[in-house]
Amino acid sequence: MKSGITPTTNEKRMRENDFIVSKTDIRGRITYGNEIFIEFSG
Repeated sequence: MKSGITPTTNEKRMRENDFIVSKTDIRGRITYGNEIFIEFSG
């Protein structure tokens, strides 16, 4: 498991019609993320 994630105090405001969509496998690994998910997660 990756442990190199560091929380920040930066906030990013979502637009009115933004919907974050992601999908994971049975182990919790991300297998899909829409463009908004990728934009917000980096």
